[in-house]
Amino acid sequence: DIQRNLQFSNLGGLEVGPRPASEHLEASRVLHSHDESFRSVNGELRELPPVDLSNLPLILKTILEGGITDQMRVAELITQDRDFFPKLLDIFRMCEDLENLDDLHMIFKLVRGIILLNSPSIFDKIFSDEFILDIIGALEYDPEVAKVQKHRIFLKDHVVFKEAIPIKNISVVSRIHQTYRIGYLK
Repeated sequence: DIQRNLQFSNLGGLEVGPRPASEHLEASRVLHSHDESFRSVNGELRELPPVDLSNLPLILKTILEGGITDQMRVAELITQDRDFFPKLLDIFRMCEDLENLDDLHMIFKLVRGIILLNSPSIFDKIFSDEFILDIIGALEYDPEVAKVQKHRIFLKDHVVFKEAIPIKNISVVSRIHQTYRIGYLK
């Protein structure tokens, strides 16, 4: 458990240099104790940590490290929490305004992990007109790519929807846009 937490903290880009082993053990114990507070006696995930900047590593750990039943539970908890995406995307916009690349990389990993949960109810939320551009914005900050991508600019400026036949139903037009964005995201 300690080794997994040490690897997680190294992968998350949270450390600025080598730390003494005692600090590693303390950080691991603290992260583990925080993780346990969100689980029931039988180990089932009860709730997600509150969405704020200081909890991003714990949320990321919860999403990425669980088994299949934990992933299904995480998807259910994310879907039930109406404030999850608005708060996460507020943090994203704040980090982007401050040009905080470390946290933007963590948000990228978090959004990618959420997408990889492969939950239709989560897809309905993230592909909605309300969230999609910020979700795509979070995916611009891939830590494995040297330069920040400009997906939102491409979608806003270069993608033009041309109607061969006028479509008066707004929900149909919205679904067409959503289908294009899903294809672009793939």
